[in-house]
Amino acid sequence: ARDLIIVSGSIRDDGNATLNPVFYATSDIPPDESIPNGANCLVVTGDTEEQFCFNLVFESGESVGREPPEKLSQRYFAFRLPAPKNVRRVAVKVKGAEGDALAISAAAPAVRLVSPGPGEVWSPGRHTIEWAGTDADGDALRYTVLYSSDNGVSWTPMAVGIEETSIEVDTARMFGGSEVFVKVQVTDGVRVAEAEAGPLEVIQTPAAKVSDTTLRFRRV
Repeated sequence: ARDLIIVSGSIRDDGNATLNPVFYATSDIPPDESIPNGANCLVVTGDTEEQFCFNLVFESGESVGREPPEKLSQRYFAFRLPAPKNVRRVAVKVKGAEGDALAISAAAPAVRLVSPGPGEVWSPGRHTIEWAGTDADGDALRYTVLYSSDNGVSWTPMAVGIEETSIEVDTARMFGGSEVFVKVQVTDGVRVAEAEAGPLEVIQTPAAKVSDTTLRFRRV
């Protein structure tokens, strides 16, 4: 596995560009490959500077009859890039001109789960997940909330990229059991931290139950 940085955003046909908050990941999947002489480039600056170039086509790629493809005013992108150590800045260049940039502050954010707590039992119905996030640099923070019903083996998003510090969830929309964990991830645009709570017991109704009645099968 290697450390990657996930960079996404959009570019308009007039050259204006926007970068979304950046996320780190560790994966066995190799990073995307840069296109030599690509019109658009992502520049990630840390202890070293990495440049990743790509092209975007502002057409739908589809046509009806003999009509030309539809022109698009905006295209979106997302790429997995090698993550240099101590990332300080991420920028996107459009035809050589910088369109947008994210400056990486010195302090990483932190997050603490307020509720639920370990060992809680959630009865069927609605419950609140609450957390507190801090950042020494005063950066704007966004949160992603996930839960796992298999003791942290796999995770399902419940809210992505929100600014609020609590959400209300309905157990009817969750997989229940006694191995449920809740995770909150926080990002200041590049740096990421997370907190977990669990295990919880989530009781659902109606619960699936195998009948005690013996079934007999015969050939017909």
